[in-house]
Amino acid sequence: MANVDAALLELAVACRVPQEFHFVLDGYDVPLFGCLAASHSEVDASIEVLLEGAALPAESTEKLRLMSSFRLLFQKCQSVTATGSNAGSAAHASMTSNAASWVDSFPAKLTGEEVVKLRLEFEASYPGEVLDADNTPGHRLLALAAKLVKPGEMRWVAWKHRMSKSQEEAFALRRPAKIPRLEELVYDEIPSRELPQGQVGMTFLQGILGLLCISLAFVKAKGAHLQSLRLYERKFIRLACQRHEASSGLRSPNMEELQAADKHIWGLIADLVNVHKWSLNDALTEVVQVRGDLAAMLQPRSQILKINRQPFKGNGKGKDSPGGRNGKGNKGNGTNSQRWMLSYTDSKGQRKQLSQSVAEHSDVRTGRSSELPSPTSADFSWEACLAILQNHCLGDAPLYRDTVLAGARSRAQYFNFGARAGSNAGLCKGTAENAEFVEYLNIFLRQIFPDGTWSSFCVSHNEFAHIHVDKNLPGSLNYSFSVGAFEKGGLWVALPPDELPHLPRVSPPDTSADASLLGCIVQTRRCGFSWDGRIAHCSEPWVGDRWVVTAYTSCTWGSMTDPDLRSLRDLMFPLPGDAVVIDEAECESRAAKIDQAQLGLPVAIMPPDLDAIRGNLFLEICSGPNRPLSAALLAKGVSVLSIDILLHEDHNLLNDSTYDSLMRLCYSGQVNLAHASPPCTEYSRLKLRADGGPRALRTPEHMSGVPDLSPSERQRLEQSKKVLVRTINLLLATYCAGGHVSLENPLNSMAWLEQEVREFLQHINADLNCVAACGYGMDVLKQWCFACSFRDLQQIACGCQHDPQSHAQVAGIVDKDGVYASRATSEFPAQLAQAYAEAVHHFS
Repeated sequence: MANVDAALLELAVACRVPQEFHFVLDGYDVPLFGCLAASHSEVDASIEVLLEGAALPAESTEKLRLMSSFRLLFQKCQSVTATGSNAGSAAHASMTSNAASWVDSFPAKLTGEEVVKLRLEFEASYPGEVLDADNTPGHRLLALAAKLVKPGEMRWVAWKHRMSKSQEEAFALRRPAKIPRLEELVYDEIPSRELPQGQVGMTFLQGILGLLCISLAFVKAKGAHLQSLRLYERKFIRLACQRHEASSGLRSPNMEELQAADKHIWGLIADLVNVHKWSLNDALTEVVQVRGDLAAMLQPRSQILKINRQPFKGNGKGKDSPGGRNGKGNKGNGTNSQRWMLSYTDSKGQRKQLSQSVAEHSDVRTGRSSELPSPTSADFSWEACLAILQNHCLGDAPLYRDTVLAGARSRAQYFNFGARAGSNAGLCKGTAENAEFVEYLNIFLRQIFPDGTWSSFCVSHNEFAHIHVDKNLPGSLNYSFSVGAFEKGGLWVALPPDELPHLPRVSPPDTSADASLLGCIVQTRRCGFSWDGRIAHCSEPWVGDRWVVTAYTSCTWGSMTDPDLRSLRDLMFPLPGDAVVIDEAECESRAAKIDQAQLGLPVAIMPPDLDAIRGNLFLEICSGPNRPLSAALLAKGVSVLSIDILLHEDHNLLNDSTYDSLMRLCYSGQVNLAHASPPCTEYSRLKLRADGGPRALRTPEHMSGVPDLSPSERQRLEQSKKVLVRTINLLLATYCAGGHVSLENPLNSMAWLEQEVREFLQHINADLNCVAACGYGMDVLKQWCFACSFRDLQQIACGCQHDPQSHAQVAGIVDKDGVYASRATSEFPAQLAQAYAEAVHHFS
């Protein structure tokens, strides 16, 4: 009896185990005795083993009573053990839930009484809101909303979890009927809605955003007023569902971009509420009416169009099969593949279409397009580089790095030029045959990396590179940039934390890589980046058409023959330690051409240092060569940026790079005031006069063009509309980013009839001010109209108090040089510019 556990002995007495049999419990405690048998069916056999050697009762009834007492003791021990384990688990779970948990589970479900109470309060506060099963938030969304309004808990709610009551019920009905499994009893299956891909409509967004608005308004005691929530919903939908003409090349954000925008905005709201202790009402007002993040996140994207490429035959000798794959020499790609349709502006300002069929635009013998800028034209813009890549790197090439590029293939759109990277020294096949192309890309690379050295470069088109390391010359670097119409598609590099510390450390975006590796993703689109190729790196997935050029130094370049080395030097390869060998005169000549080229976003467009602007930038679009408004504001100490093609050829708004850089500037919030005076040449009503002047391309009845326009006239018509629309977009971007704007055109200009202009005036609630030229010292019968987002310009408004016949006539008058006199009246007089500066200088 000395070894019997006290707790077990107490249970044995309670279970009426006879005292003479207590000795069999020696060495057991409560948990151990509870494990006497694996199941209830084995209990009797285990008890009989336990009682071996003991004097069992002779009578059957006493024996049954003894067995029953031991069975009861076994059950009691099991029950006590299970209760203690559950209590420990509950205590551990309580500690885990009270502390910061790594598992973000859904909050507890609200009771039916709580939901009914919240609904009654909602209907009493908002009697005009009609609730049904489709717009009433589900139980999980309501529970989550109740948690969000608690201190420090505000955050974004994923769209897949925004389900209505009817959607939750439908989800429950779709669940298959089957026998419950253990994991179904332990884990909670969170219902979620299926989200469409691509573009979505207004109805879908109203459902997604409206459910969160109502759920937060349900818990109004700690949430926000429904009106504030609806303001966010309406502005989000208005910006996300803008319509764009097919000719504009723009599209609305897709599903992924809309979710990212909503997540970003609610991240700002959460920061204001959780950290800065703002109310949810104030935070919503801040992001909807004050800040420009919504407009920036939901701005139109570039539309990528596809065209079908026609199959073409190879360029070499021999007969090709119908697929064009059996001939010798340069073989054509006989598949009906698709290429991305892009456009660019050449050095003469003409619009060119890229990636057209070689059979239509190229010299069949050389495979090079005569429509594209040649490498000797000193056009080293991103657009020209993209055009040349698309027309020189057609088809595919043999793949020697099948472990690096995605898929088990023998050929890929991956091309090498310069020194070979393998064990055999020499030049890559195709280097000499594409000498001008290789020379062009080397000059382009040297513009980006003036101090870099390399012996080779590769061109990759839409090829995903798995994580790998390069076997380049020790101590050398890789130099890379990318072009094309794509999103994401950066370069992941396993850099140490002390290099590029401002970039977050993430796992490789390659599913086959070790997720424990950490590195950063560097964006190389239209910019260069250099790194040690022997560090692990891979591609980031992308959407769109992506071209990557990477220069490197081969391990075998030093073993090349002298003729091959001379060839590399002739092709402008900056070989390591070999710069003095290159002809200096030739380098100076090349440098002179490169200096005149505008790479990427033209530097003449952007201010050199935005931080030095002092937050008072005045942007004048279509300022004219003398830029009178900019000059007047500049005299008052205001920072100005004047844009006009007459000032610099790179200021052409039809150039995508110029337009893109200006859009970035306008959305940056650096512009306090933007003014635009788009050309009214093709919108002038003077052309409607039957006086033998230039033909009118449009009339108020035919704003899209009069019938029977020639191709050149049609081009002029479309360009005038495009300049006007882009000007309006720049002003809208400035306005959405928190700045003020003004738009000027003659009072009788047909530009005021364009739908885009009307919507702009409505959007900014424009104040229209008519200004007579005679009121500011110009003796002509002309009136300007200034549409602005502020009222201070009313002080410059004035009307003509003279007899119209007393002013000098300019309509239809041509001077001795054949220039129409009306052109001289397009520039603002100095008095008007001074009055404008006096009225608006306090904005800047």
